[in-house]
Amino acid sequence: MSQRPLHLFYDSNIGFELTVVTTFNKLAYEKMPNGNSYQKEIQSGVITHWSGSYYLNSTLRQACNNFFQKYCPNENENLANMDQINFSINFQIDPLSVNFSPRLLYIKRLFSKHKRPIPIYVKKLKIMPSHVASGFFRRFWGFFKYFKIVTFGFNWSRNFPGYAVINQSANSHTLKSLAAHEFGHLFGLDDAYDAWYRFYYAAPETENYMMHYNKEVQSEEIAMLINAYTQNRIQFFPIKFNFKTIQKGFRTEIKYYRKKLKKFFSFE
Repeated sequence: MSQRPLHLFYDSNIGFELTVVTTFNKLAYEKMPNGNSYQKEIQSGVITHWSGSYYLNSTLRQACNNFFQKYCPNENENLANMDQINFSINFQIDPLSVNFSPRLLYIKRLFSKHKRPIPIYVKKLKIMPSHVASGFFRRFWGFFKYFKIVTFGFNWSRNFPGYAVINQSANSHTLKSLAAHEFGHLFGLDDAYDAWYRFYYAAPETENYMMHYNKEVQSEEIAMLINAYTQNRIQFFPIKFNFKTIQKGFRTEIKYYRKKLKKFFSFE
């Protein structure tokens, strides 16, 4: 039995289904003001944002063709008559999630025949934003595979998608959209917004994308997810090096973290 925590499956009756095996820290099981646990809200946010029917543009159609050729070649003929395709998320929480810390449970499963769960941490982050990273033994050398700054700390693969740290928020909408974005990384997608490791360059025409402003999953992002799974490689949005863009982005980021530090140390 495969220990892979991600499994993408296609059925002509239901479309694509991605099964995600996870484990959460203790804080994730505490109640939010609305009565639900953080874990339930995160799960709901990921399912709601990523599940749906997506228009089969040329990019998504090609990604489906690539998947079918590798895993189910008989489905290629049916794709020609379709203009939309369904995609859904199936969550599986490791049954020992409450009993062990995510890191300890991951190690326990690593040396057994059970599926390795993706560790999810809910934390009250003071300065750092929510983020995804790879474990210590997978960090750094991913840079030599992709030659991109982000892969110093995030070296994604189907077998080892990494772990997520999600900022604790009392606002259900914020928590759900944050979780959907961070899980996008666990699904093999890079950021589209003007992050420092993208040289402060935002991918063009992605303002409504989940991987940019945490808004709505687009057909392009589903295509990237399918390609990531099929190729077993992170999928990157276009990036460009521009000195003026870097200067502007750096100044903006300095101001942002200066405010964060002032608030953290109560210098107001």
